[in-house]
Amino acid sequence: MKIVFNRPLLFALCCVILIGVSQTTEAQDDTLINIANDSSSSIVDYPAIFFARYKPNTALDMVQQVPGFQVDDGDASRGFAGAAGNLLINGNRPSAKQDRPSAILSRIPASQVITIKLIRGQAKGIDLRGQTTVVDVLLSNDSTAAISWEGYLLYSTAAPIKPGIKASLSDHWRDIEYNLGIEIERDANGEFGNEYIFDENKRLIEERNEVQKETGLTTGVFMNASAYLGDAFINVNGKFGMGNSPEDHTSSRLPIVGDPREIFTRDDQHSKTYELGIDAERNLSEDITGKLILLFINRLSDVTSTQTSSDFQGSQLLFRQADTVSKLIEGIVRFEVDWSGLKNHAIQFNLEGAYNDLDGSLFQTEDTGAGALIVDIPGGNTRVEESRGDFLLKDTWSLRQFELDYGLCAEVSTITQSGDEEQKRSFFFLTPQGSLSFSPVQGQQTRFRLAREIAQLNFNDFISTTVF
Repeated sequence: MKIVFNRPLLFALCCVILIGVSQTTEAQDDTLINIANDSSSSIVDYPAIFFARYKPNTALDMVQQVPGFQVDDGDASRGFAGAAGNLLINGNRPSAKQDRPSAILSRIPASQVITIKLIRGQAKGIDLRGQTTVVDVLLSNDSTAAISWEGYLLYSTAAPIKPGIKASLSDHWRDIEYNLGIEIERDANGEFGNEYIFDENKRLIEERNEVQKETGLTTGVFMNASAYLGDAFINVNGKFGMGNSPEDHTSSRLPIVGDPREIFTRDDQHSKTYELGIDAERNLSEDITGKLILLFINRLSDVTSTQTSSDFQGSQLLFRQADTVSKLIEGIVRFEVDWSGLKNHAIQFNLEGAYNDLDGSLFQTEDTGAGALIVDIPGGNTRVEESRGDFLLKDTWSLRQFELDYGLCAEVSTITQSGDEEQKRSFFFLTPQGSLSFSPVQGQQTRFRLAREIAQLNFNDFISTTVF
């Protein structure tokens, strides 16, 4: 059978598909769902009773059942705006990066959830930060103490049993609402299989039997607390994580010509992560709301890698060792202002400053039988620093069934490398953005969005590493 593609027809079909993806139509039970009285019908309320049919244990179980929504845990980009995900709790984004939105939701008992708001498109006073949909989880502030826990066992045919436990406590002390959580999990992963090496003439020259196993332990302790301090609403988020993940890789190599040999590689990684985030929000006037976010992250990684090559009689042919230490520090200060003094408009101004510092060192030796010799790795001992700032000015303009959201963002950064390599470069980008939402009836919305997005350079690409 021969298939012929008509290019104009194929292009038109793609356009129809793309337009269709941007349109959301929901058939909903009006007895359980309330579409908020918003001119754009961009907010849909799902009360807790809507989720009763799913018998949820945590807020995550409930959010995963919101129609047309998927949790986004954000990305690993530097700064706060691109890493915040699509979750609000009581109208506020958690001031955390290492503590993922899905993990935060998993520590909130379902009994504390009053309503989950699905926000589609732009809504006044809410910074979507490039997301098309977000959820706002509204929690009760007068509920009794609740404990949530989960234990599990994961089994793989190529690795030991992987047990884990998660537990959290939600309660209030005086006027402070808090949530404490802990996660402990055994790292247990494994892979095995054969690899065949051929020459340029497709002749088999070597067969390899590969076995990889990883065991270890990761632990995380989390804290979230909020309260009013005078007229300001304060949120505090903290995390401490620690991990030990030894990984063994055995490669038995059987060449067609030559002596067989075995290569054993071990990566022993130790890591620690500290994070503390604080944000404060208050009304500066009748029409102006201000929010200040402070975030500090410290990540330390220490990896010792060894590789031993031996013949099948056990005689050592080669021994290598590499010790890699990296320390990452990130500090963020962000200020957000919302102004609603202009009719049918919601104007927002964001200003963020960030400092990032990655300090890496690598010490490697190699022994072929005559004793250990130091191997010089260019770029293995270096430091990378970045000073970055960005601002955003945007307006949400409501026009009955239409809503126009437009704005301009500017980002400036300077990256400096010192140590084995000396480099410095500055960057400046303008990133305009705009979106138009059309809501002809309740429960239906079509959106068109156009924006320029800028990626970030990876700090780890500036520092040489050894992978045996």
